[in-house]
Amino acid sequence: MVAGSFAGAAEPLGLTPSAVSRAVSRIEDKLGVRLLTRSTRRLAPTPEGEAMLAEGEAVIEALAGLEAELTQGRARPAGRLRVSITTALAQFVLAPNLTRFAARFPEIDLDLNVSDRRVDLLAERIDVAIRTGPLSDSALRMRRIGSAPRVICASPAYLGRFGTPTQPSDLKRHTCLGILGHEGLARWAFDSGDVTVNQRLCADSAVMLRAMAIHGAGLVRLADFVVAEALRDGTLKAVLTDRHRSEAVPIHALTLPGPKPPPRITAFVEFLAEVLHAPSHGGKDA
Repeated sequence: MVAGSFAGAAEPLGLTPSAVSRAVSRIEDKLGVRLLTRSTRRLAPTPEGEAMLAEGEAVIEALAGLEAELTQGRARPAGRLRVSITTALAQFVLAPNLTRFAARFPEIDLDLNVSDRRVDLLAERIDVAIRTGPLSDSALRMRRIGSAPRVICASPAYLGRFGTPTQPSDLKRHTCLGILGHEGLARWAFDSGDVTVNQRLCADSAVMLRAMAIHGAGLVRLADFVVAEALRDGTLKAVLTDRHRSEAVPIHALTLPGPKPPPRITAFVEFLAEVLHAPSHGGKDA
């Protein structure tokens, strides 16, 4: 004990000597060892007391460091960020911009869970999930970060074999591709009214549907960011553009309810919203 007495230790703590003495006695009783040898004139630590002092100082120093780290973490985007994102958004939106994100936020370490399935943020320790399409009621915090128009398209090879539809009713004789588990998406919207198409070939992945369309499997209706590159390079061709009523596909960021998210989550969500609103993606919120 540096102070050498209970009185010397009590003064800087704003306590009475008797309060310090009782505190030490409670610790000794709990541990079942004597920490101090007491005489009428001075206190001295036992070997057990010296060991506890050394370890205690290390613990206090570690707690102080942790407190400083957490305090700084509230002020800047830093730390490990666990993100769940759909396959299409990961491939066509996030991947081309990851280098820019990493350069802007060098203190964020990113773990990506790329999946189209519904995830349990709490059970799977996910910080933020990025999802497309309408969402059911949820206890999660939801923020709409963008939207994307849908495009009807097919490969030139498919259109060469089966003809290019010029009016919505032509779709009845075409092979159309659909998303599994989303029967409502079989209704394609047009200015003249909705047409329910025959979705002969279905998949649970927009990326897979894009690949199927490129290889001539049929007509597909997907968010523009999924097919934009294929439309530019000519492997897909848009059809019925003058008649199609393209409802926007909403894009949301989902986080757990509670206090304000830490800066690393906010930074990622803001960055993705910025990317989705860039002209190259056409992601205007609707």
